Amino acid sequence: MKKITKLSILLAALALASSCQDEAGLNPPQPLEVSLSASLADTKTALDGGAVKWEKGDEVALVFTHPTKSAVVETLSTSIESSAVSADFKGRLPLEVTSSEGGYDEAGFAVYPISAVSSDGTVKFTLPYEQRVRANGSFANDLNLMSASVSLSDIQDDGKASASFRNAFSILRFTLADDVTSVTLTGSAP
Repeated sequence: MKKITKLSILLAALALASSCQDEAGLNPPQPLEVSLSASLADTKTALDGGAVKWEKGDEVALVFTHPTKSAVVETLSTSIESSAVSADFKGRLPLEVTSSEGGYDEAGFAVYPISAVSSDGTVKFTLPYEQRVRANGSFANDLNLMSASVSLSDIQDDGKASASFRNAFSILRFTLADDVTSVTLTGSAP
């Protein structure tokens, strides 16, 4: 009888320990899967006739800032197989960001290209004065800085959010006749 009692106590202790694993940190919460549906407002690095499109392999940086901590910068990748006017970008955000107690700012932003965003969330971009042309007559990748606002509350609800990307720079595309030897563009901005 003593063996049965000891075995019962041992089984009860194991059951209690397994039910408390999450609280003890043995099964830590996982990052939140995020899906960002990105549409274009006449922007992007690929032209298809007069249409601009996302392309396979495109990535955007998703940035949320905190008043006392460093920014969280995550890479989201597109799930499309070919060019499209809208695309779903998928990735993960740490639970500390999406938790209502995390303290991260409600307003975040997404940026394309991801190379323009540093690990602290700062956006720096240089538009080169010489640009290369792609074989399809479009401009080269990573030359079109775009951004979109992203709401943390949208992501907290179900891991999904929408964003409409806008140009931070305008890109000028034109075709020259064979006999043109130089072109000068002049402009000013505040």
